[in-house]
Amino acid sequence: MTNETPAEIDPYTAAFAAELRAERGRKQIGFDEIAAKTGINKRTLFRLFDGERDLRAKHLILIADALGIDAQEIITRVEATVGE
Repeated sequence: MTNETPAEIDPYTAAFAAELRAERGRKQIGFDEIAAKTGINKRTLFRLFDGERDLRAKHLILIADALGIDAQEIITRVEATVGE
């Protein structure tokens, strides 16, 4: 048993994950549909939506398209959240 604590999540990574989760909830789109539309496997999607993995620009654009939202809108929301 170790006393290691998980690394702190970068505020931008956490904010992007939160925005993606919120938008997915608003649109009521499942991970199967997002995976089919983006070509990103579900395990990677889970990690992106949980903030366990940094979001690459390519993934942001693909996921935003799958969610029916402009990637810039998500960026704007994240900037507003992190900038608070």
